[in-house]
Amino acid sequence: MSEIIDALDHEWATYDRRRDVRAFMARIPPDSPIASPTAAALVASVRSTGFVDPDGADLMLAELIRLVPASPIAQRIVVQALLPGVCNIVKRLAETEKGVAVDVQAAEIVSRVGVRVASYSLERRPRFIAMNVLRDVERDYRTCRKREAADELRFSYRLSNLRHEDPAALDALELAEFRADIGPAIERARRARVVPERDLVLVVETRFAERDTSELALEQRRTPDTIRRARHRAEGRLASFYSRERAA
Repeated sequence: MSEIIDALDHEWATYDRRRDVRAFMARIPPDSPIASPTAAALVASVRSTGFVDPDGADLMLAELIRLVPASPIAQRIVVQALLPGVCNIVKRLAETEKGVAVDVQAAEIVSRVGVRVASYSLERRPRFIAMNVLRDVERDYRTCRKREAADELRFSYRLSNLRHEDPAALDALELAEFRADIGPAIERARRARVVPERDLVLVVETRFAERDTSELALEQRRTPDTIRRARHRAEGRLASFYSRERAA
């Protein structure tokens, strides 16, 4: 289905061989709802319990989520337990987002699930944990995609105005190939320190080198939402900078 999902399953196949994972499982009290001989057995138990005893599955997931702040292993176990639901989300997205690579969708959904698990409020929503996490992730993903599409339209409109007023400035941005030279207009903005350099690179790589925001989020170890907000701020500052240049 996806190389990302396959990679997670491949990692999971040998997860219990890790010393830190074995130590994590050994520290779980025997009377805990998540007491299990291995992480793989725990995930299988969470999944099977969800079909016959949803409340029991919630107890297990809640116990794991409480451990997430102290251990990324707990977070990884929850993500693995929810992976069938992740696959369903990716399948639905593949049907509605024809122009987006499945691996890109899968990477972003997995990333969002991990973030949501780490920030999940057990006090506010103690029941239906798996459903809540997955539903929140899919809703937020679709909302962000719609917002991103609107941002692209606004950015295209700004560039169209720039073309009308100063074609040379826009031509500097429209590069046939993208290498070390990022174009005179971008270089002027860089030297003027209009925006942080990594946000300037973010604008260039997503708008002109056509890299996906979720790919850059993984590379820069930032969430997709953070990437999009940073790009939106950077584009606003760049637009103001070029307007001041034209007026000078």
